[in-house]
Amino acid sequence: MNVKDVVLIAIICYCIIGRTSSGEFDSTIPERNIELENKTRELFNHLLEGYDRKIRPFFGTGRPVNVTIDIYLASFDNIHEELMEYGVTIYLRQRWCDPRLRHSKDIPLPPTSHYVSHLWLPDLIISNAKIAEFKDVTFMNRIVDIDHDGTVLYVSRIGLQLSCSMDFHRFPLDGQACEIEMESFEYTDSDLTYRWDMQMPIEYHANHLKLPQYDLKGGNIHNCSRTLRTGNFSCIGIKLIFGRKIGYYILQTYIPSILMVVMSWVSFWIEIKGSPARVALGVTTVLTMITTTNGARQNLPPVSYVKAIDVWFSVCLMFVIGALLEFALVHYIVSHKPIKYNIKQRLSSYKRRQTKDVVPPPPQDAQPNSTHKKKSCVVLTIEEKVTHGKRTLNGMTSHDGHNDVIMADAKTGAQRGEEDEDKGAYVNHALFEMDSMGDQRQVTVNGEPLGGASRVFSVSGNCTADTRNLKPYGEIGRKIDKFCRWAFPLAFVIFNFGYWIGYSQEITIPDYPPHDNDEF
Repeated sequence: MNVKDVVLIAIICYCIIGRTSSGEFDSTIPERNIELENKTRELFNHLLEGYDRKIRPFFGTGRPVNVTIDIYLASFDNIHEELMEYGVTIYLRQRWCDPRLRHSKDIPLPPTSHYVSHLWLPDLIISNAKIAEFKDVTFMNRIVDIDHDGTVLYVSRIGLQLSCSMDFHRFPLDGQACEIEMESFEYTDSDLTYRWDMQMPIEYHANHLKLPQYDLKGGNIHNCSRTLRTGNFSCIGIKLIFGRKIGYYILQTYIPSILMVVMSWVSFWIEIKGSPARVALGVTTVLTMITTTNGARQNLPPVSYVKAIDVWFSVCLMFVIGALLEFALVHYIVSHKPIKYNIKQRLSSYKRRQTKDVVPPPPQDAQPNSTHKKKSCVVLTIEEKVTHGKRTLNGMTSHDGHNDVIMADAKTGAQRGEEDEDKGAYVNHALFEMDSMGDQRQVTVNGEPLGGASRVFSVSGNCTADTRNLKPYGEIGRKIDKFCRWAFPLAFVIFNFGYWIGYSQEITIPDYPPHDNDEF
């Protein structure tokens, strides 16, 4: 024997030993058990011989068929809140006893899908299903397993689109409970009854069921048997409990709306005279709040009751609009004189129209020589305009020789238009004298003459006019702003405490929590 023959024999032995050790084949294990195959085939044929799938088990004996059910949740496809429905894929397992299928336990029958169409099956329907279909990839996902005592296990993989009666009173701080109800369609409870497998009616693994907005907390089973005109029908149901994840709404709804409310408070720190800035800020926050409100509601059905999100946005909108209305109030107080001054002016104007030549006596407060203990330094801007005859600025005029003593107050644009022909100057709470000497005018403030060459004067000095009725309305507006700086935030904080405590999620403990031992 040469070297080539030895090497060839060694290679052949190595290949034989390697294949045997790798388990590809073992000559000691037969490839077929033809005898058992024949017995199993004969047993199937024997059991189905004379078997009528149209007749239920225990027919004519008065004994109903008891079907035990449990389900395995394979996956959740979707949860549509606007349509109030959800999709789920389940493994539906049904067990019942059919005495016609009893056989010797010496010959086991393997699970098969080929004899499903030859056996009697329960008439189970899912009453709240909108769409239901058997999965058929890569073959029809239905099998039966027949035990020697006639117990039949029927497993089917079903895709469901189910309706869910959702409650949005606490949205988005809510949880939902969606049901799967299964009942008999053909047989009354005297012929067929359904019941849950109490050891494990629902099986699922939380790590395999991931939803973007919900956590599956567990399930509770219940009986939903109902009485109809055609009889009593057995029904069982399971309620799946979902807890909503609040993180999305915190980032997309609550934080932006809180920022909008806080931004509206910035107007309290802006000067009252800054009308464009305060109005623009108020209008912008109101419109942004309305847009955010519509965006949060677009995925919800148009329910008629008040939701938690409606309460939140309504109160936030009230705070934003309240800040805008506060500025309107402050601006009105600062920009308008008390109503008694307007009435006096109107009465005075009316009297002048009735008696042009008769001038009413001046009030004591308007006399140039009258003094008051309260004095203040002011800066005046006096614009001289043409006056006709002896018409005065605002009706508060004294006539002594040819000296006109005039008390003038700030007017709005509308008032200026009404009294344009009655006044010759616009000033701020100043007491000044105008000496009429023919066509020449001499203006004095507190006895100090002003140059007649200029038409616009800037004067500072002590006003001796009685200011008892001239309240500092600008100061009142600033006090209102200061009050709102802490009142609005305090009210919003109190509202938040009540809101989050009142609408916190109600904890429902499920009877059947998830299984976390995912070892498969």
